[in-house]
Amino acid sequence: MKLLRVTLRVRDQQDSLRFYTEQLGFVKRADYPYGEGQRWITVSPPDEDAVQIVLQPPEWFTGARREQHLQYVGHNPTLVFQVEDCNATYEQFQRRGVRFTLPPSEHAYGIEADATDSDGNTLVFLQLMNAKNG
Repeated sequence: MKLLRVTLRVRDQQDSLRFYTEQLGFVKRADYPYGEGQRWITVSPPDEDAVQIVLQPPEWFTGARREQHLQYVGHNPTLVFQVEDCNATYEQFQRRGVRFTLPPSEHAYGIEADATDSDGNTLVFLQLMNAKNG
């Protein structure tokens, strides 16, 4: 068994796609029709295509389910990305306009910087002190 996809509830699929591809440098892995006037879009870091992030917009739903979806936007599970150099990643993404809520800080497990995506979802960039303790 392996993790294939993580679904991220987003308010505006195109805006989220722009954030993940232009600001974080992710790669669009899938983009095809998904029902009338809708798209199935996935992204992932350039060197990691085993797990893809599905950008799920409210248009996939109607009625109460759509309202429920909108309530979850910005409250998705935290996504943690392992990086080789947290300070360099922080500097690079800051230059691209990524909003950080926590600059690089050292912890027992490594160096971590926290940011938010265009919908307010928490993203953690983590440089592990000891890769075996992931």
